[in-house]
Amino acid sequence: MKSIAVLLQAWCVLAVAAFAQPAGDWAKLNSLADERLHVGDYAGALPIYKEALRTVEPNGPTDPRVSATLDYMANVYGYLGMTAESERLFRRAFAMVESTRGRKNLTYGLMLLDYSTLYGNAGRMDEAESALHEALDILTAVLPADDARLAVARISYGAVKISRKQPAGAEDSLRQAIAVLEKEPSDVGIVLGSAWNAMGLLRRLEHRTDEARDLLLRAVHTIETSGGPDHPELLHTLNNLAVTYGELHQNAEADATFRRALAICESHFEPDHPEYGRLLGNYAGFLRHMNRKSEAKKMAARSEAILRDNGRRNGLGLTIDASAFRQ
Repeated sequence: MKSIAVLLQAWCVLAVAAFAQPAGDWAKLNSLADERLHVGDYAGALPIYKEALRTVEPNGPTDPRVSATLDYMANVYGYLGMTAESERLFRRAFAMVESTRGRKNLTYGLMLLDYSTLYGNAGRMDEAESALHEALDILTAVLPADDARLAVARISYGAVKISRKQPAGAEDSLRQAIAVLEKEPSDVGIVLGSAWNAMGLLRRLEHRTDEARDLLLRAVHTIETSGGPDHPELLHTLNNLAVTYGELHQNAEADATFRRALAICESHFEPDHPEYGRLLGNYAGFLRHMNRKSEAKKMAARSEAILRDNGRRNGLGLTIDASAFRQ
């Protein structure tokens, strides 16, 4: 069974922190969109961001709110499984920031972090790692070591290394991030939960499966406490937890966890979302292990169709140089 290593999209800490947020309609609309994001309503946030973009786009590329809103929208499209549209918006945002402020600045570095996450969640790990390395170089230079935004980058670094089965350095990076986030007075529970999820995946990679299960349960609890019991950010961790339960022969728990993850996915995303396809694929593997072969065959076929069709729509069969999008 394959597992999903979560990579974080940093819209929760991005461009509003990079410059003073002006008052007015744009700020109000972003506040409304943030409320939608907090409860996992990505589809509901998108039209609000579109309206926010309309309020500032006439100001041109020198207004940093334009590139910030493009980044927010790109992240939401990424969460909705619409990779091609997300890439298009990232290209616009990168071009604006580079032409007005260059590349060695906080906003550009945080956008690169978001960009790397888009590719990581799409399974395009070469592109994800390339963008992430550049993001880390910039953020390490411009942020203090205990900044929460740098912690997000460290979690993403650890997750990429674990996904590539290259664990060297991953644990140190994750522990540094956790130490910073646990001291944060603001609500960073979803991000912190993602760090525990990545640590759980590291333990699975090391074949320390009991420890992996406990860390993944901690991740679930941390995300639930912040976002609620059906927040879509739980999907990665529940998927990983279900696979881990299966490896430990805790079959009832595995089955229940897969079903919970599918219910959350169905309530937040369209049935052609790639996350749904990945969940179905992992669940099919578990069902085959349980000798429920007829169910597994149907589920696997459905998974393959979803992932194939989504890949075609988003050009995921193409090999693309990530740097091309930043030119």
